[in-house]
Amino acid sequence: MKNTFLSFLLFSVTVIWGQDYDYLNLHLTKGETGNQYTYYPVIDLLVESGINVPPDAETAEQVFNNDPAYRSMALRVSMQSHGDNVYNQLWRYPKMGVGYYGANLNNDTLLGAPNALYAFIDVPITRNAQEKRWSFSYFVGAGLSFNFRPNNTELNPVNVMIGSYNNVYVDLAFYTHYQLNPSFDLSAGVGFTHFSNGANQLPNKGMNLLGAKLFVRHHVTRERPKMHRILEIAEWEPQHMFFINQAVGSKQVQEYTQNFTNTTTSIGYKYWFSYKGRVQASLDLFYDESANSGLGSRRKVPEELRGDASNFYSLGVLIGYEAIYKRWSMITGIGVYALRNYKFNSSFYQRIGVRYRLWDGLYTGVALKAQTFDADYVEWSIGYQL
Repeated sequence: MKNTFLSFLLFSVTVIWGQDYDYLNLHLTKGETGNQYTYYPVIDLLVESGINVPPDAETAEQVFNNDPAYRSMALRVSMQSHGDNVYNQLWRYPKMGVGYYGANLNNDTLLGAPNALYAFIDVPITRNAQEKRWSFSYFVGAGLSFNFRPNNTELNPVNVMIGSYNNVYVDLAFYTHYQLNPSFDLSAGVGFTHFSNGANQLPNKGMNLLGAKLFVRHHVTRERPKMHRILEIAEWEPQHMFFINQAVGSKQVQEYTQNFTNTTTSIGYKYWFSYKGRVQASLDLFYDESANSGLGSRRKVPEELRGDASNFYSLGVLIGYEAIYKRWSMITGIGVYALRNYKFNSSFYQRIGVRYRLWDGLYTGVALKAQTFDADYVEWSIGYQL
């Protein structure tokens, strides 16, 4: 997991400090907004309370003792965009930043007390939100969590939810905000938090928290920026693109066994139909080193055929969508297996993740590949689009 942490840390630093070269010439001249400051930092102090949703009744009794309540706190630092790029206007001037999270799961002995470091984007739903007393927004955060008490056959056999000390952290929320004065907002909302290791270490039922959130937001400059608005945004000219993507990951298919290498090689087509989005279709060639292991659902491969290398490969067809913000994009997609020797799982698979454009068409990314919305493995990828 050390490499996972370093990769995430690099992504977090890039969010705040990465240079924003724009090969579509959408960047505006600095200072056009007439603001007093170049940067408008924002600090959030958040508290949350809710329930840790158990996957089944047995887990609710054994792990939570029928008391799945939790509490958490978070400190977040972000920058308020104010129109130095057309994407800021198209996305209604979002905030991007990093946060630190800590939770009390009401059972430190079995589950631990997870903390998380994450990057996030907070996107207004309300148009001209900075000018209104009341506004609404949605929030997407992702990062790395730690300080769990993972499953262990001798020391902690009761925890059947999480098998690793480090796990992926995902936070989705909707908020309403009230401007108290130029310096402070009072905000409330509801959110969903998910912890998982992507089947890197079993058990991995995952942990899902549903809760109410309340936080105070402080605008450090004690004033709100004036938003730059382009009165007439040039009409988007659709573009056709081809891409190739190579991803690698690993997973367990049975508890307390080895990790197996997985790879995904994708070639496909993208139709970039607007500034903010493009659709894609791809052929995905999967390599799964666990296919001939005879472990878990792989037992259905007859022993006399476990030396057949063709069992390692399968082919899928995926249709997806990519939401774009500057160099960043969020990808989602659903696919179906077209060719495979054995049916270990569902005929369908899903992908959700993020990508970052490094230079021209070169990008890197991370995504979760799932089958029937159950984690298959985490894909760490690099690709190029023409």
